[in-house]
Amino acid sequence: GQIIIPFMGSDTIVDDLADNCNFSGDGVCVHESVYRGVVTIPNNGFNYILAYQRCCRNGSLDNIEDPLTVGSTYSINLTTDAMETCNNSPEFREWANVYACANQALVFDHSATDAEGDSLVYRLCNPKDGATFDDPFPQPPAGPPYEDVPFANGFSVTDVLGSAVPLTIDPNTGVIEALPQILGQYLVGICVDEYRDGVLLSTTTRDFEINVIPNFELEQLLR
Repeated sequence: GQIIIPFMGSDTIVDDLADNCNFSGDGVCVHESVYRGVVTIPNNGFNYILAYQRCCRNGSLDNIEDPLTVGSTYSINLTTDAMETCNNSPEFREWANVYACANQALVFDHSATDAEGDSLVYRLCNPKDGATFDDPFPQPPAGPPYEDVPFANGFSVTDVLGSAVPLTIDPNTGVIEALPQILGQYLVGICVDEYRDGVLLSTTTRDFEINVIPNFELEQLLR
């Protein structure tokens, strides 16, 4: 069967450019849409997939092949084990950085919390494609399997910035480190696997864009 969870509202988060790379300019807004509902489903021995799909990605992305034709799928597998234990999936603590300074170390705590104190393991993962120009907001969304977004030449899950020092995430702490070197806009995918007593209960994903912009303070020092 299919369950449609309705749109319930939205919020706007303001991130000021002046806090990044000593560049003073107009602020940038990150828009969040919230879908929330209480749904009762039978635990009949089957897993459920919760999914949301939209098309398309920003055309200015540098590490994705033909991004204007690439959509997005956000999903989570609700397993029988998770239902039997009334499990809560992890929640990320902070919004990811919108901007990063070129040739300046980026360190960001991308860790999550878990209500039951389950073991969390972090990794880089491939964002998922989904939806099309002809059907940009499918209701209901398509079922799995979901295709990976196609990285452009020179980029991959383990090298999303195309820099000499790749972006990494600590599997235990969730801390992201990178040394961005090439100006541009890059898509990053993060997964956190939730384990209890050695058993995988859930995988929660997030993908976001990092904009690498000039470090004006560094440029002044080098002149």
